[in-house]
Amino acid sequence: MTWGCGGFKRTNEKKYKKGRVKLLNKEKLRDEILNVNTAETARAVMATADALQNYPASVQLAALAYGFIALIRLTKQNPQDTFTAVHNAAASADGIRPEFKAAEEYIRREILHEED
Repeated sequence: MTWGCGGFKRTNEKKYKKGRVKLLNKEKLRDEILNVNTAETARAVMATADALQNYPASVQLAALAYGFIALIRLTKQNPQDTFTAVHNAAASADGIRPEFKAAEEYIRREILHEED
């Protein structure tokens, strides 16, 4: 495990390092977002939340928002299409997929410090 800037852990660095250049292809990235691995995405959400949990809520939201803006700008993706694709990936017949429900619960309890 290595440490990136700001103390963020890069746990999957070896897995994705070779594919980084290829992922910047706009169309390929869009297709991958449309067919995203939901379990892996939910784990990444939880890892991101974990990395941000020691910051105030305003900083957490601003950091996530700017991270999204930066990635959209740098990869030249349409922000609304990206939101829609991820929203659809998280949806299930019962509302939200279990892996994303678990991520929401983690955020609710560990970040927002809410109880049942």
